[in-house]
Amino acid sequence: MTVVVRPATRRDLEAVTTIHIASFVKTYANYPKTVAASQGALESRIIYWQSRLEDSELRVIVAESDGKVAGFALIGPIGDEESDQELGHVYSIHVSPDRYGLGIGRELMVSAERQLVEMGFEEATLWVVVDNTGARRFYERIGWYPDGQTKREVLGVSGEDGDDARVVGYRKRLARDGGEE
Repeated sequence: MTVVVRPATRRDLEAVTTIHIASFVKTYANYPKTVAASQGALESRIIYWQSRLEDSELRVIVAESDGKVAGFALIGPIGDEESDQELGHVYSIHVSPDRYGLGIGRELMVSAERQLVEMGFEEATLWVVVDNTGARRFYERIGWYPDGQTKREVLGVSGEDGDDARVVGYRKRLARDGGEE
């Protein structure tokens, strides 16, 4: 199976949105408000992802497998006014649930890290729901480490109502050559 990672375009919006919703429904099945808010309203969520695609500071990348979008990531500067560091940030990474375990997430993260380096970042952060142990193990296997930060966050596809969850911060020093440091 060949995975191709490339910048997202307008023609990818429905696939990105559909994957985001499906991933939320599967991953956060124990969060009923989040699941309910994630279902339906495809058009409003497409508008949300369109705004991300048009944001000049952010990059949306997609992974194609067998000619179809199978996952995506949203990356960019941390966007945290309280941070005094120039940090990159992985805002989202989602793989279509029917494509879990095929290496698509790993390919997306390798590309996301490489692109963050191209954007001038030497270090990056991300947040993971504490009880999402599968994602936490994945990030730790590829060199991310918990940085000790936790906070409460609403789990929502585009800022709509969702369940409140505890999230933990992860951090990684990015290699200039695209490999792990």
